[in-house]
Amino acid sequence: MARLIWNVQYPRSHSEYIGLLDEFRRRQTASLESPLKQDHNLHFVGSPNFDFLPHPAYQVNQTSYLGQVLAPLNETARDAYAPHHRRRYVIELRLDGRSLPEFEVILRQPLSTGLEKFAQVWKADAICRDGTVFPVVAKLFQGSLFPEPQWLEYDNVLDEDYPLQEEVSHREAWAYERLRSARGTIIPYSYGFYDVQLPCGSVACTHIIEYIDGVTPGTYCKMYGGQANQEQTHKFMTTLTKSVYALHCLGVAHYDISWRNVLVPKIHLGSAVMFDFGRAMSLSSEVESPEDWIEPLLKDGKGLYGVLSIVTSQRQMEVWADEVRADPGTLWARPLRDARELPYEGRVGPVYHDDRLRYLCDIPSAEQ
Repeated sequence: MARLIWNVQYPRSHSEYIGLLDEFRRRQTASLESPLKQDHNLHFVGSPNFDFLPHPAYQVNQTSYLGQVLAPLNETARDAYAPHHRRRYVIELRLDGRSLPEFEVILRQPLSTGLEKFAQVWKADAICRDGTVFPVVAKLFQGSLFPEPQWLEYDNVLDEDYPLQEEVSHREAWAYERLRSARGTIIPYSYGFYDVQLPCGSVACTHIIEYIDGVTPGTYCKMYGGQANQEQTHKFMTTLTKSVYALHCLGVAHYDISWRNVLVPKIHLGSAVMFDFGRAMSLSSEVESPEDWIEPLLKDGKGLYGVLSIVTSQRQMEVWADEVRADPGTLWARPLRDARELPYEGRVGPVYHDDRLRYLCDIPSAEQ
């Protein structure tokens, strides 16, 4: 395992854990004494080196972010992000092979900040050389403000569920690379990953992404759906389910689906945009065994059910879900089936390969 960003060893013993914890607390104190503030101008110092996850399923080519060319729409998931759903790409923020941006980023409004956060998220202004201003989101993976790392005394290991800052930023970078064709539709546009010098002196990997002016799924359905408009509610539930299915078609499990990580853009009411991919997992053929897909597919399915349950009543959600998942020909309902039927004798199907999916059928569950 490579050394961590703070130049400490990944803890393999309790003494090494104490070294990591001491460094964490020292840096947290410095971060609280010199916090990010409104109107702070981000100081870009380079590009991150995504080499923390050596598994081939999570390879990231950092130069792929230096020129945000749109990929073609993925045929197998076209229904989830049709052309009319693609939002405008701000060409002025494109990098064209440069390692540092030619625009300034000034923090304007905290969106999700403070202690025990896996990212410090700000609405910001990107100011181009000609003075043009575009709203963006600056997402800083500031490890000193993460939850405190935990050592499992019984197993004598660092808690495997604790995501280090290197891993969270790496997984988000990998997911945005893998989901390139879906940017501007069911996920935000990415305008690059950069190393940023913080006021406290540390360096944090920072993701600059499209700002989505939107509302949460619950707010949207209260405004436009709910009991008064079941048709609109069902339409949104279909759209969100198709969006999750599209992620899986492209080989990515979100692994943290919740109402906090989904927005309905005001310019495309009824569509869904998912973000926060710091826990994302691979569904590609490079995973050692398809059985490794069971947990992320199950978690995504349950997360999807959780979001659907807040846009309508639990009973109506169950009736709708049972109806759409009952038809094996409705491929996009697969996340709903995954949540209820995994594992079926250790098998996972259909194989989530975007170039093969159209030729495959669902594997029936044991109860069918």
